[in-house]
Amino acid sequence: MGFHTIKNMLTTGRSLAAVLGVASAMGFSSAYACTGVLNNSNNATGTHNGFYYSFWKQENGNRVSITCGEPGYYKTEWSNVFNWVGGMGWNPGGARMVSYRGSFNSGRNRSSSNSYLALYGWTRVPTEVEYYVVESYGSYNPANCGGGGGVAGGGGNGDGRKGTVTIGGVAYDLTQCTRTNQPSISGTSTFKQFFSVRQNPLPWGQVQGTIDVGAHFQAWANAGMRLGNDHFYMVLATEGYDGNRNSSGNSELWISEGTGAPRSCGTTGGVEVCCNISADPDGDGMGMENNKVCMVTEKTEGYTPPNPPEIVAAVNVGSTGSAVQVGGIYYAPNRYMTGGSPHDTSANITGGNELFKTELYGDFSASIPSGNGTFSVELGFVEMYHTSANSRSFNVAIEGQRVLNNVDIYAEVGGNTAWRQTFETTVTDGKLDIVLTTNTDAATLSSILVRKSTSSSSSSSSSSSSSSSSSTSSSSSSSSSSSSSSSSSSSSSSSGASDPGPNPGNNGGNTGGSNDGLFLALLGALFLMRRRLAA
Repeated sequence: MGFHTIKNMLTTGRSLAAVLGVASAMGFSSAYACTGVLNNSNNATGTHNGFYYSFWKQENGNRVSITCGEPGYYKTEWSNVFNWVGGMGWNPGGARMVSYRGSFNSGRNRSSSNSYLALYGWTRVPTEVEYYVVESYGSYNPANCGGGGGVAGGGGNGDGRKGTVTIGGVAYDLTQCTRTNQPSISGTSTFKQFFSVRQNPLPWGQVQGTIDVGAHFQAWANAGMRLGNDHFYMVLATEGYDGNRNSSGNSELWISEGTGAPRSCGTTGGVEVCCNISADPDGDGMGMENNKVCMVTEKTEGYTPPNPPEIVAAVNVGSTGSAVQVGGIYYAPNRYMTGGSPHDTSANITGGNELFKTELYGDFSASIPSGNGTFSVELGFVEMYHTSANSRSFNVAIEGQRVLNNVDIYAEVGGNTAWRQTFETTVTDGKLDIVLTTNTDAATLSSILVRKSTSSSSSSSSSSSSSSSSSTSSSSSSSSSSSSSSSSSSSSSSSGASDPGPNPGNNGGNTGGSNDGLFLALLGALFLMRRRLAA
């Protein structure tokens, strides 16, 4: 008799004595302390210092270490696990404000292992639903589970992406999936999974946040995703899942109800410092955090040093680390990206650099706040996974126009070799959109560099050459790639010549120039703060 059967007995009126008898046979401790509860058992629930806990693992041999302490505190460590999930919270669950702080997978590489940091719970009658609000994840993005991909039994009626919602200033992708004949709170059953997944997951390491659970319930309802009326438990959970039994990680978390104490990262000139770069989605250096105007500085998590004025965006796609400097340009880790799963390689990349050590793969997009105008877009690719042609094929569109069709990187340049393609595009809605879609296996991208266009004829030639290469032959593509790179370099050089930038050695005799610039910068910041506060 399984643990989920015992939970069913509790909810269907069986006597406490009968349930305790079964629990005793399964070796459950009568104590409620949850330290070490998965050492000799696959399942455990109870209360510890006023918080409900639930810990579960699917296989006997999986090693999952649990330590519990002060109210709302738990610590975990696991290695080479197939499937486990657990955490602390409440029974029943419901529309609470849940705050958390601590660490998640500190010192680990996101692309090397799959795990979730999530608000996790269940509803029962009339609909059995397992739900997640995912704050961070590893090598697999759970928002991709619908439509038959990613999980056993996926692809049920109505499954798939259900849109995007912004809650508390954070953008989440909504997804519905089906699990068929899988472990559940009622034993083995077929049930729905609902996901809200952060578009920009929290980096692994120190974490902190607040989840408005009721807002997610409402967002799911608005998307046609109906929870059951009978809420079972809800916990701030750590989960490890890997079909190859390679999930490993750690967490140390403090959970509380309410908004928690706002995190402060200090002030600059009387203005709050943004703690995380996500507070500044448009990249103008000012943002909103904890309902206050904040300024991005070098203290901001995810901060990227400023680039030359002609650089609109530079993105190290798929990276979860710090900004990477290449050729005097700082590339921000995975900024502006939506969807896809990260992956990296330690292989040497021919003709590449650190940018070509990471990728996103799957179907994904970038939406870059560029303003209106004409821009040069350089995309960097590498085939770091397949070892033969005809294994991967995908399309790329920029501003709604197909620029690469049926791309097969291995056929173009071989494996572990950098491939750069440059295009020119015109933006009229303030945002430059890049969309990658899969034909075979998964689309992939390693870097994005967007510049203000300064030589339309050169860029146009590069763009048309690059576009034609993907639909003709590998040899013409290689030639086009060289042409594109040359054109891009020429454009950059031209831009540098026409806009040399500030010369600190030539102030025209005006020794007050630096102070005037500082005054104007502060005046602009104050004006922006007034405008945002008024809004």
